[in-house]
Amino acid sequence: MNEIQLGNLLTEAEGYYELELYDDALKRLDEFDAAGGERKQSLRMRGEILRAADRFEEALKILEESNTLDPHNMLTYMSLGWCYKRTNRLPMAVRALEKAVENDPEFTLAKYNLACYYSLAEQRAKCFSFLADAIAQNPEYAAMAREEADFDNVRHLAEFTALTAER
Repeated sequence: MNEIQLGNLLTEAEGYYELELYDDALKRLDEFDAAGGERKQSLRMRGEILRAADRFEEALKILEESNTLDPHNMLTYMSLGWCYKRTNRLPMAVRALEKAVENDPEFTLAKYNLACYYSLAEQRAKCFSFLADAIAQNPEYAAMAREEADFDNVRHLAEFTALTAER
């Protein structure tokens, strides 16, 4: 199969993913793999599709391999954190997002999610530190935090109210 045909398979997989037709997307990736497509591309997309399909355990295996091949892909760290959280492995979710922030200190979404995870882990100082950084970089995160259930256990605290107050 030539590069154009391989590219078409990836495009089709992305299209099915966007339409939430996850099984069809995975079939296209199977074809891509069978035709000799680049494994790094396939793994990342496959992991994301499985994550979106709420198949978290399967997604983790794929995303961990993807992360090994491409340890600088910030979206993989985000997906890993998402899956770890939803499989009750909060410490691993925290580590994944800490690594994302370590690799890209300007990755605001990772800081916001890390604040969520630290809130759940009842590590308030770290929660507020990362939430403050995220809001400083993007004030829209204050409104998001006011609605986010992950902050329910710190919502009543003065630090949270001060950080997320409407301006």
